[in-house]
Amino acid sequence: MKLYWRQLSFLIVLFFLILILIQGSSLYLFYSYYFTSGIHTFYFGDGGEILGKTMGGLFEVVIPHLASQGIILFLISHFLVLFNGKDNSYDKVAIGLVLSGVFNIFAGPLVLFTGLSVIKIISYVLFQAFFTYSLYLIFKSFVFSHFISETKDSKLPLV
Repeated sequence: MKLYWRQLSFLIVLFFLILILIQGSSLYLFYSYYFTSGIHTFYFGDGGEILGKTMGGLFEVVIPHLASQGIILFLISHFLVLFNGKDNSYDKVAIGLVLSGVFNIFAGPLVLFTGLSVIKIISYVLFQAFFTYSLYLIFKSFVFSHFISETKDSKLPLV
């Protein structure tokens, strides 16, 4: 039983190390690229070497992202609903995750329509916050449900 809890502890630490690396790389990309001037240059060009984006070019990016992020968000949202607590708070996180994901996907065309570069920044931060929080809730629910079922069945100490 001790070996089992050591392995589970190792998996918990490994999961959160990977999550921290992913979030760290996302934050690095965010701070190195996603400033208002960088977004404005990316979408509208600088009049020289960097050309502005067209709506057709953006939809070439949006459509594959709808498929790939749709599958991932579908799975994560269903895990949130399955691991839901008594107060149905995970349902709200699942809805927020899906809405922020769709907002993040369509933020590029919205920047072209409105000219406001801050839309991309808000959508990115909102999506990353919901994504990280939903992964935390899923993992916490899984570990605690497994922990409770194991401790009910065995009388061994959890050291």
